Amino acid sequence: MDVPGELYLPTGDGYVATALTIGPWDAGFQHAGPPAALLLREAERASAIEGGQTVRMAYDIFAPVPVGPVRVRASVVRPGPTWSEMGSDWEADDAAFVLDQWVRFGLARHPHFMKPAAVADAITTVVSAPRGVHLSLVEVNPEAPVEDR
Repeated sequence: MDVPGELYLPTGDGYVATALTIGPWDAGFQHAGPPAALLLREAERASAIEGGQTVRMAYDIFAPVPVGPVRVRASVVRPGPTWSEMGSDWEADDAAFVLDQWVRFGLARHPHFMKPAAVADAITTVVSAPRGVHLSLVEVNPEAPVEDR
């Protein structure tokens, strides 16, 4: 078997994962390390911190990442002289896949996901915090519908 020389091959709109990204549980899904490295590289490119480097990054994997085409985007959400906050997003089809997996594997507490306007309000609140305020972890969850008992 020929071993590829890289984890991902660049394409016009993203990358294609090679066999080096395959995880130990299923040949159709990537191990978590390669997508983490790809996301970190995109965050470092987007940061454009001259002479600096990204030193801390956290991300969650909400569904298996298939071996195949991968799209990743990162941008600076809140620039700063010593601390910048980065953001990334998913294509709508990728997000729909993840949400379907949550429901399939019982990870969704209920079928009521947050509306886009509510997510936008939460993001606006975070990025509008005054200078000097760091919101390290913000979890925003939808409330289950209230039922009469």
